Amino acid sequence: IGEFNFHPTEVNGNLQNYSGSGTIEVGFLSEYPVQFDGLVIDENSGRAIAGTIQLDLGGRVVDAGPITADLDAIMFGTTRALCQGTGEMYLPVSVDTVPLTFRQVQARQDGIMGTFVIGSAELPLTGELSGFGLTWENSTINILETGPDPAISSSMAGALYIPASILDPVTDTRFQNQRAAKITFNQILITSEGLEGSGTLEDAHPAGSLLLLSGEAGLEILDNGLTVDLSGATLTMPEPFQDASFTGLGNLQVSATGLGGAVTDVDLSRSLDLGGGFTAGLTGFEMDAANNVITSGGLEGRMHIPVLMQDENDTIDFLYTVADMAVPDEGQPVRIASIEAGSVFEFSEAHFDFAVASGEVFYIDGKVVAGITGGFGTTGGDLLNFGGERSEPVTMGIGSDGQLGLTDARADFLENYSGLAWV
Repeated sequence: IGEFNFHPTEVNGNLQNYSGSGTIEVGFLSEYPVQFDGLVIDENSGRAIAGTIQLDLGGRVVDAGPITADLDAIMFGTTRALCQGTGEMYLPVSVDTVPLTFRQVQARQDGIMGTFVIGSAELPLTGELSGFGLTWENSTINILETGPDPAISSSMAGALYIPASILDPVTDTRFQNQRAAKITFNQILITSEGLEGSGTLEDAHPAGSLLLLSGEAGLEILDNGLTVDLSGATLTMPEPFQDASFTGLGNLQVSATGLGGAVTDVDLSRSLDLGGGFTAGLTGFEMDAANNVITSGGLEGRMHIPVLMQDENDTIDFLYTVADMAVPDEGQPVRIASIEAGSVFEFSEAHFDFAVASGEVFYIDGKVVAGITGGFGTTGGDLLNFGGERSEPVTMGIGSDGQLGLTDARADFLENYSGLAWV
């Protein structure tokens, strides 16, 4: 009957309506006794041409690639043998299994194959991947052939969630009530070793920084753990450089230990207007990360600071380090550049200069602000005198609204930047 050998041992009726008992050979299982009724047999070939034989198995366990099936029964027909039962799929990174139902699962001599249905569910990952999670919508898995490592196709759709300690989502996405970045995927390849595919990362900040990651992400969940490949994602700089973004992120990835890898040799070659006469020419970016810590790197370029630099072509080299891109404490400014000590800027029309002792550029309350500590002197080299005595170094504050202010201490500048007596 079909591709299976059936041996009647007791037969009643005629060629058009046989009943009785016998045995049926199922290659991947064994030989089983069965009862039958209503079989129609072709007299010349000895093959059943109509009717079915039901083999009750009571939950016999059978493996089909990554799927373990509990077979309740097999209905042997003249063209195919349909299986009844349930199944589950095991992932090595979770203690939970994925429940499956049968849609069109067939028995062949050397195993089972066909379509299994995955219902909507969520699966927390375990061990080193505690905090990660998988969810999926109603999907199907198609076992295309029989054998220990069959070809598989699937339309498994869902999402991978990554703990916020690794990638902090911009929107409040959650897995089991914990903040988590989300990678959505529409097509995941299921193999006997696990899951492989690609998806789209929603906007998230990596490893406690102001950087922004989004876009293409590769995914592997295999016996040896999880890897999210972010080399094809888009990295966007924080404010006020948010118009600078790029792809080609080296070997940047997420694993059980967090963010890791290196982004090197990024040639940006672009100019940005930061407002109020502040401009920046960006030249490159590099970053190294290990064990969920961004260890080094930053954004390189040249910056023009108005008021201080009389010629619009005057610039300073700057490095906006990734360390400075860490999420600041509430109310604290973000440092984006330093001004080299010893630099002297001349205000020739006013016949004085300003010698820098230290200087920094901040991003505060949506504005770029430069704070430079140093001393004023005449262009002839004589120090200016404030109040008849040699003055202490002063801090000059230059805001991106094009105004200038002075204060007598750097601490005052940082604490009272919004209340400076702008002139």
